[in-house]
Amino acid sequence: MDMNALSINDPCVRSLLKGKGFSTDPMPSTDQMVVLFLREHDVQALPPRGTTAGDALSGAFFGAVGPAAAFGGAHLRNQEKIAAAQEWTTWKQWALSHKDWMGFKGELQKRYDENLDKCKVLLEENDFQGQCEAYKNVQRETMEKSRKRNRVIGISVVAALSVLYALDYCIDQNPQVLFWTDQSNSRPSD
Repeated sequence: MDMNALSINDPCVRSLLKGKGFSTDPMPSTDQMVVLFLREHDVQALPPRGTTAGDALSGAFFGAVGPAAAFGGAHLRNQEKIAAAQEWTTWKQWALSHKDWMGFKGELQKRYDENLDKCKVLLEENDFQGQCEAYKNVQRETMEKSRKRNRVIGISVVAALSVLYALDYCIDQNPQVLFWTDQSNSRPSD
């Protein structure tokens, strides 16, 4: 197997690495690192989020009540968002200016780099490459079986619909094909 073909971004490689206890996640963003740092100091602050389904529902509710209520509801939501952004900014500034921040960030970077180096070494091992090839073969077989099953289902549905359409057409053209019109309840002779 060509060693260059394996990449840490390959879904097969990611799955096998996670199964061996390695992280394949990208380096955390500054905000994610700040959240982790704050949690170490028993602070449960999160960066403000964007629009949520709750915002849409409350907007619909206030809009149904009337324009004044909708304006008031929007004003309250904006105040909440501003307050959340201010709180996050305050905590983020506190974390970034904390005496332990650079050490914390350096430790995260070091652990990330060590994990990445171990993953790269593992990618070069023949045993891992063989496992990856076997995993890819199983995935290919599964996909092929799925395609065949879907093809059979699709053909069956088309055939069933064709029969139903032909039957409907025959009944529309000649209703006596299926129904007997004489009083004796016997089949018409051919």
